[in-house]
Amino acid sequence: MKKNKPNTKKPGIGVWGWPAWIIAITFALDQISKIIIDRFCKIGWSKTIIPGFFNLVYLQNKGAAWGIFSQHTWLLAVISTIAFLFILLVFRKMSDGNRLTAFSLALLEGGIAGNMVDRIFRAAVIDFLDFYIGPHHWPAFNIADSAICISIALLLLMQFFSKKKEPQSKGKDSKSKSKAATK
Repeated sequence: MKKNKPNTKKPGIGVWGWPAWIIAITFALDQISKIIIDRFCKIGWSKTIIPGFFNLVYLQNKGAAWGIFSQHTWLLAVISTIAFLFILLVFRKMSDGNRLTAFSLALLEGGIAGNMVDRIFRAAVIDFLDFYIGPHHWPAFNIADSAICISIALLLLMQFFSKKKEPQSKGKDSKSKSKAATK
């Protein structure tokens, strides 16, 4: 007769449930927006949407944020592929049963995938959102970049505001408590 073993696994949230939809939607929105910009605009195109604050533009970035590593697009593609696969493999453990963590990781995966595909198939990432105040422009970015930044911000906020579990001390207090409990 087989004895049922108690479930000792942590209740993590797997990537193949609703997080897969978040990844797919993020990736699809990113790629569709880039296809529209690429198909209907020329590189260098700009259209003012909110004067003094927001433009739609068409730029290609061969590097990472602010154009760094622009001579190493292939390396950025490799790094993003490794990061994507690593997070995919450890998603359940990283989410640790927390829906907001799973949501954040799914956004991160969707963003990584969007820019990774650009680097592999276009040899550059398409950026089209340009926010600015007066002459001061924030570097242009895209939906994938937004998803990555939002996910990192959420993960950092959760880490900052999480209630830390206090480790059990092995000092005199724990010994005296265990002796009192046995009396």
